[in-house]
Amino acid sequence: MIKNSQRTIVNVSILFTIVFFISTIQAYNNFSERQGFAWAIIMVSILWFFGSIICIFTFSRRANLVDEVIKDSKYISHWTYTEKEWDEFKTKEYNLSMWIKLWLLVVVSFFIIVIFGWFVIFAEEGKAFMFFVWIGMIALLTTVALVIPWLLHIYDKSKIGEVYFMKKGVLINNTLHSWDMPLSKLADVSYNKKNNILEVVYEFVTRVWPQNYTINILVPNNKKDEIDKIINELMNS
Repeated sequence: MIKNSQRTIVNVSILFTIVFFISTIQAYNNFSERQGFAWAIIMVSILWFFGSIICIFTFSRRANLVDEVIKDSKYISHWTYTEKEWDEFKTKEYNLSMWIKLWLLVVVSFFIIVIFGWFVIFAEEGKAFMFFVWIGMIALLTTVALVIPWLLHIYDKSKIGEVYFMKKGVLINNTLHSWDMPLSKLADVSYNKKNNILEVVYEFVTRVWPQNYTINILVPNNKKDEIDKIINELMNS
């Protein structure tokens, strides 16, 4: 059963808003006693307070989208998978992402080896320290790029596979992909017949530049007749 994890984030953000509002007021009321320390509490609390407010507004919209699916059954189509199909789906998804992460790991590790290797070879002091920093950074990158995704992959494979198609998003188990936000839009939807994958591409703006994200969704054998309908409804929504 899919749960609305977006609503959980909203509730936690509301709790944080209350806590940091109270801490700001308390620090301000006791300002004369705490002096400079109170300023630190006030500034940190204000930062977290407004950050929590932003999270409430952002994730409330996303939570409402998920509620429309779970409570109101407002969706274009609902796909479920057999255990074998879900295993195939997650394995293909994992293999595709791991090749990209592996290449990035190799490139970044190369630059780390070149930079820190120069220090290890030519530095007069601190060679042992730089060597262990070098090894530690590569171990950390390997953990983030390979180990954690592998653990998440094992966890995802253990769950029951469900996909909901909405007019402004796709819900895969508890993971919501939505283009119903400012500066985001659906870019393309296509069917890769060779790999039996429905590819949904949407755009969103980061702090630096616009970015594309592709959702690869395996089509269940009993849902192939819905592909054209889903593509048309998503592109025209």
